[in-house]
Amino acid sequence: MKQLLMLAAILLFAFAATADEKEKSTEPAKSESTSAAEEKAESPLAAAARRTQRGKSTSIVITDEMVKTSKGHVTSTTIQYNPKVPPKAPPTSEMKMLEARAAEKKAAEKKAAEAKVAEEKKQQDLARRARLAEAADEYEDGTDEYGADPAQLEQEMAAEAKKQEKRP
Repeated sequence: MKQLLMLAAILLFAFAATADEKEKSTEPAKSESTSAAEEKAESPLAAAARRTQRGKSTSIVITDEMVKTSKGHVTSTTIQYNPKVPPKAPPTSEMKMLEARAAEKKAAEKKAAEAKVAEEKKQQDLARRARLAEAADEYEDGTDEYGADPAQLEQEMAAEAKKQEKRP
């Protein structure tokens, strides 16, 4: 019986060895230098990382079936968390200087805007006074707003009416 087992084991190993040789002969022949270069190109760390299979995800995926079978435990708390806020740092001299410059610039812009408004108001007042003075002069001269004397207009209208009567 031992001899039979030994014979079976030897035949099995021989068969496996011949199968390996057949596979090698069907594949294109590779030079030993290229296979050695490929082995040297991959560092031991890269080979170890490849063997660890890092791409596999262990996270839980929630499906509709899981939602249907779950009992829906919801928890809440009455504790309110108030984080400690560090105190505001005192302003540096540079910050104070920049704030002062900004305040001066803002004050100058405000003053310029006020001066512009005052100048526009002054111009409007001068224009209004000029209109009033012109209207007063026209009133004193006895002319209307079109620059004509009412008495003279009346005489011209009467003369025109006499001409119209003579024509028929």
